[in-house]
Amino acid sequence: MSDLAPGAKLRLVGSAGALFVVVVGEVFPAEYIASRIESGEWQHAPKPRKRANGA
Repeated sequence: MSDLAPGAKLRLVGSAGALFVVVVGEVFPAEYIASRIESGEWQHAPKPRKRANGA
């Protein structure tokens, strides 16, 4: 749960497949995020791939 430190930004994928970002804090406490991930409702998003043209 070290990646759930206050202020951390997490890229997640919801149950419908939508990519979104949450910031650990008052609105999304670490315990809430962890429970959603453990239940399978949210998943960590894959790291973005670098573009071949360097953009």
